[in-house]
Amino acid sequence: MQINLANRTLILSAMYLIVTLTLLFIMDVGLYFFIFYFSLKILDWFRSLSLLSSLAILCTAGGFFLMIIFLWRKSSQALIGGVFFKYLPQNAFTIISTFLISIANAVLGIFWLWRVPKHYDLMVIFELLVLSLFIWVLCTVAMPAREQLKNYE
Repeated sequence: MQINLANRTLILSAMYLIVTLTLLFIMDVGLYFFIFYFSLKILDWFRSLSLLSSLAILCTAGGFFLMIIFLWRKSSQALIGGVFFKYLPQNAFTIISTFLISIANAVLGIFWLWRVPKHYDLMVIFELLVLSLFIWVLCTVAMPAREQLKNYE
């Protein structure tokens, strides 16, 4: 049985979308547990500290945390792009659909995060902004890497 090129591209593009949705679902499950079990404890602990000590911790630990996340994003995006998306086609449908699904997933995760605190103050808003950036970076892992987009062009 021989499959013509258009059908093969269609099937592989659908597989690309399925792999992306599976990857984002796994990230959502981990993010759900992170938000509702880990970040809730962090927010409560930060509220118990004084303003000066919480600002110092937020600046040093938050900056270090974000640096690690950005480095992790670059390596994991190359790894995921090399392992999963290397053999799947890069066409306009897969690039646009992956981009839109990743953005929608990030917005949904950030929405979940901002619903967690029962009351807001200045420190909670700073913490939520740092965690929102973390979620945004985490959800962009499923987007095609720049190296893959260069190969498409």
